[in-house]
Amino acid sequence: MNKAVSFEGGRIVAVLAAAAALAAGGIAAQAAAQTDNVSTNKVVEVGDQSSGLGPISLTAAGSSLKYVAYEAISPQTSSYFDSREFGDEIVMNTPSWSGGNAYLTDFILDYYANFTAFPGRNITLSLYAMDGTPIDDRATPGTLLFTTTSIISSSGHMEFDLTQGGAPLVAPAQIAWTVKITGLTESNVGLWVADDVPVGGNFGDFWVYDEANGWELHQLEGANSDFQAQVLAVPEPSVWALMIGGGALFLAVRRRRR
Repeated sequence: MNKAVSFEGGRIVAVLAAAAALAAGGIAAQAAAQTDNVSTNKVVEVGDQSSGLGPISLTAAGSSLKYVAYEAISPQTSSYFDSREFGDEIVMNTPSWSGGNAYLTDFILDYYANFTAFPGRNITLSLYAMDGTPIDDRATPGTLLFTTTSIISSSGHMEFDLTQGGAPLVAPAQIAWTVKITGLTESNVGLWVADDVPVGGNFGDFWVYDEANGWELHQLEGANSDFQAQVLAVPEPSVWALMIGGGALFLAVRRRRR
């Protein structure tokens, strides 16, 4: 798949070679992608619910300054479940002075939930660099950047702390995030299928790790093939320190003038 990444209105936009097909309302076929039928492949139709992810602007949280690096939103009318590890390949919005890296702090996930939480019903979140063995010239998830396992919340909303020892997780702008859910079935849980990506970009398909075949590309028939999620980041640490230091200096000068 040919892809170009460009800045538009401060956002990174993934420009797909199959844009014409997408504009026509169809999902373009990707090389080596398998098609999953929405009506039979573990997609659960539910009543319309309000989205749990609203737009988040640059906000001060204590001494940190966070911004939305990626966001895919959903009307929350359909969800997808797979007992295998699966998830999205994304391109995050990174400032031009960040050297092409993103400094991640939080991963926020909303999902269909119809169960009671208890041990054994777990979710594993993993983030990968896209440097694995290519499939038809498209790199697969490779180097593991982050992973964590916890009891999955029955609220349908989870926030994962990506920091390590208080420091942000350094990641390339293009990564894959995946989940593996255990102890539940498609009638209990599923990732919300997204219909818009207001911040960042993605590829209109998703990755599944099959024990026999390794990484595979999949698409949903008759639906978008991306999932609702939000990634928060902070400016590059040295710039962040300058911003915090500059703010402290400004306050000190202001106090002295008083």
